[in-house]
Amino acid sequence: AAFAAEDWGYAGSRRFLWELAGGGADAGFGGANVGDILGLGDVDAAIELGAIGLAHRRIPPDVASPTVFVHAAPGVGGAGLADAIVETGVDVPGVSLRRSADGVPFPPSSTFSLLRRDANARAAVLAEYDDRYVDPFYGGAWDSGVHAVDPARMARVAVVLAK
Repeated sequence: AAFAAEDWGYAGSRRFLWELAGGGADAGFGGANVGDILGLGDVDAAIELGAIGLAHRRIPPDVASPTVFVHAAPGVGGAGLADAIVETGVDVPGVSLRRSADGVPFPPSSTFSLLRRDANARAAVLAEYDDRYVDPFYGGAWDSGVHAVDPARMARVAVVLAK
């Protein structure tokens, strides 16, 4: 299943996880609890599209497919998931996927809520950077940039994930 991004990222993901665990009364499923429809035990892996589509600000226009880095969660399952994503994207035109470098910390994301519950959850975050993430506005009222996202690039990466 795929879910749209949540407002206020990290805080929203804690609420979503709580609802998956059966705590929410109404999560927008016609009065039903989201936990009645999809439970925490049904989650095999979490893949988050992080900062994708923003790279056109810093990548020359002649670069057809900027690299998207797959950041594996630090637990046991993250590395295998990241490798599978990279392998799947090999033949997709317009998408260049690579594993993030060793030692690069897992980027801030809504996935943290799942990892706090299960440190070995299979999880990965895809982003167009391979370095420590630094943004003083991340997750706050000034964390905007939706106007700068390249939807076509996000769609190409989504094709890889759909495979």
